[in-house]
Amino acid sequence: MAINTKYEGQGPMDHGRRMVEEARAFKEAIGNQAESFTRAIDLRGRVQRNPIGMVLGAAGVGYVLGGGLFSPLTGKVLRIGLRL
Repeated sequence: MAINTKYEGQGPMDHGRRMVEEARAFKEAIGNQAESFTRAIDLRGRVQRNPIGMVLGAAGVGYVLGGGLFSPLTGKVLRIGLRL
């Protein structure tokens, strides 16, 4: 959606109406994108098909976001893994 920068309204009321129209169009576009993204990742279906894998994945994401990536435990696990 392109923004019309050459819009010349009749005053502040026309400008306000135009802003409301563009805000509604933006809201609709964001809603459509969110719905499309939700369908694409199919999180509910993935959890139903593989619940244990999803729990392990969530635990891994939590570990990384919690700062565990640069912890001494991670270093030890990587060293052991590289030896094997």
